[in-house]
Amino acid sequence: MTLDCLGPAPALPAQCCDGLTLRPASESEMEAVYLMGRDVWGDGCTKTEYLRQCRESRKYRRGRWHVLADSDGALMCSVIAYLLPRLAGRVTLGLGSVATPLALRGRGYASQALKCLMSGYRQYCRVEVFLLFADIELRFYQRLGFMPLPEAVQSYGDAVGMAYCAPDLWEEILRAAAEQPPGYF
Repeated sequence: MTLDCLGPAPALPAQCCDGLTLRPASESEMEAVYLMGRDVWGDGCTKTEYLRQCRESRKYRRGRWHVLADSDGALMCSVIAYLLPRLAGRVTLGLGSVATPLALRGRGYASQALKCLMSGYRQYCRVEVFLLFADIELRFYQRLGFMPLPEAVQSYGDAVGMAYCAPDLWEEILRAAAEQPPGYF
């Protein structure tokens, strides 16, 4: 899959999630969004260089960023969503760059953001399949219902391709992924 196949996921209305709000990120929040993942994806860059790379990233510009925020507007987590080519004829979204500020990790904000985001996209946009590439322990995503794609379609280094769909669609999605493996995004 090339970047040309990625499009921004449709806009969702803001949603309340256990006292927090999941909403599209504003332009003025993007520096904070990018910095959430600097310790993981920054590869030793200076803050200035890392932010420049993020701002210039074609991949980041092609998605729709969402943030989970508290009632004061403090950002607890961010996620990017892409509209992908249909898989087995099903509306498919890609999720990525899930990040929580270092001081807030381990409190469930990423899980909460993903659950709320996926629920919103299922409800408002009829999304049936979610894909992601895990570069952390798989159990985190498995607890949310994601399952690794077959080994034959795994070709992205340490990142593991995973899918989420209704249980009755799983075999259909596996067949489609084997025929046309989703590319890394």
